[in-house]
Amino acid sequence: MSSRAQFLSMPPWGRPQLLTTDPHPASGDHRDLVVVGTGFTGLTAAVRAAEAGATVTLLSNGRPRSAALPGWSTPLHGEDPHQIRLLHGEPAVGGWVAQLARAAEHLETSAGDLGVKVEQRDFGLSTFDGQWAFQLRFIARALRIGGLRVDFDDRSGLPFPLRPELVVVDGGEIDPTRWLDALTRRAIDLGVRVVPGQLAGLRVRRGMATVETGSARLHAGRVILASSAPLADRALLRPRVRTEQWHLVAFRTETFPHRELQVLDRPQTVLARHAEHLVVGQRGGAATQLLDWVGRRFPDNRITHGWSATTTRSIDALPLVGSASLSGETVLTASGLGQYGLSLGTAAGLQLADVVLGRSRAGELPWRPARGVTANGLSKRLRSAAIGPIPFITRLNTPPLRD
Repeated sequence: MSSRAQFLSMPPWGRPQLLTTDPHPASGDHRDLVVVGTGFTGLTAAVRAAEAGATVTLLSNGRPRSAALPGWSTPLHGEDPHQIRLLHGEPAVGGWVAQLARAAEHLETSAGDLGVKVEQRDFGLSTFDGQWAFQLRFIARALRIGGLRVDFDDRSGLPFPLRPELVVVDGGEIDPTRWLDALTRRAIDLGVRVVPGQLAGLRVRRGMATVETGSARLHAGRVILASSAPLADRALLRPRVRTEQWHLVAFRTETFPHRELQVLDRPQTVLARHAEHLVVGQRGGAATQLLDWVGRRFPDNRITHGWSATTTRSIDALPLVGSASLSGETVLTASGLGQYGLSLGTAAGLQLADVVLGRSRAGELPWRPARGVTANGLSKRLRSAAIGPIPFITRLNTPPLRD
């Protein structure tokens, strides 16, 4: 198989089904909620709202892309915990961990009810580079501030040397396609209308939203924009997310790591087990670079799948979840989830459903877009941009963690 052909296939877990219940919706239909996007965030919010009795329409907005990366449920999100502590303070780390714990509990309960298994997994974070190894200490500190137990382990199970891994136990892994398909079926059973097509326009007047699909106009009391790029961008969301390209391969091998693994080096790499396959993904760089890395590290590899994916990640580590405008709660959004779509997307969907159901206000959400950063964190980020990578800056400005 050529390198080009290897990246034109799909993940070993397949793609979500594109189910529709209302292929030709009538214009003028009024619903309590219209959700744009059928990924983890959109489906979670739609199901929660429908379970509480709300009338909901789901606009597919094209093929779901949320199932392109492994379905990890863990608070070990690379450098993000340290960046959140640095830019938003220690309370923000605790709130972030609490939201991920809520999402994990929801996944565990709901997946069991819908017949989808959550595999228990341990997660590790490591590096080949001594500079990034120092960064592991700051990530460990942030996770401990969030109330998590973290350890270091020098046994990876891999045939090549790594620095000791930062390990977080008791995470979960779920087949992302099976989960999205199960959520879609649950939504349909609850009476949610699933409409095909793209979002073509959005207008808000007197607290009422009008969603244009090209073939129909849908009216709703609330709209959730759960696609990667927000359309109603009065809160300046687009400049606050960056697009990232992922290349992934799945192959058969005799060697598997002891745990799901993230490697901090640039480009960042993830390793995940799926059935008899080992999945390796690379953020950034070229696809040929990933193939070369796999060829050197796993000489016995037998590649069966290769694909690419695009994610959007918040530049300040926290997702953007809340009102899509500077005032009002008619249009809500979730963006900047990065590669951790299962855990962050589920957490975002639960938060937005709380707003729709009147259990919370958009301005009270922990990941609301209207937020700032700490002066100390901003100062360090500016110095990082002027002098060098942030590991050097944090090393100079923060004392090392003592075990």
